[in-house]
Amino acid sequence: TVWLMGLAVTALTLLIGKRFLPRLLWMKYQGGLTRWKAPSVCVWIVILLGALYFANMYGLQQPLLLPVVYNGLLAVAGIFLLQGAMIVTYYIRRQRDGIFRWMWYGMIVLFVQTAVIVMILLGVFDYWVDFRRIERKIVL
Repeated sequence: TVWLMGLAVTALTLLIGKRFLPRLLWMKYQGGLTRWKAPSVCVWIVILLGALYFANMYGLQQPLLLPVVYNGLLAVAGIFLLQGAMIVTYYIRRQRDGIFRWMWYGMIVLFVQTAVIVMILLGVFDYWVDFRRIERKIVL
């Protein structure tokens, strides 16, 4: 029952988010949920939290700073996970054959821990690589 409640909350969040996503100024809306891109400030937050972590370990030695850094990194990793999941969904939807789609879904379910790490990394590196070709670059 907890799983179903979580699924219902997620579905409602996606439906409400899709309705109000174009109105939010800090999110860049490009037409579909699979083309959503998190703000680039998230990368700077990761850099700042990493610097705070190393400053705390080798200089500040404040015990209360570590939970703040860990929770901040966990929150930003969740944003990158969503962005990476949108990248994976974008490429799965491009598959025409249904059997390959189900194979991808099965691989994600079977290797969920590895898939989550890969999705977080895809979300982070999407700022530099632009996997979905959202930003059109004009070459002169």
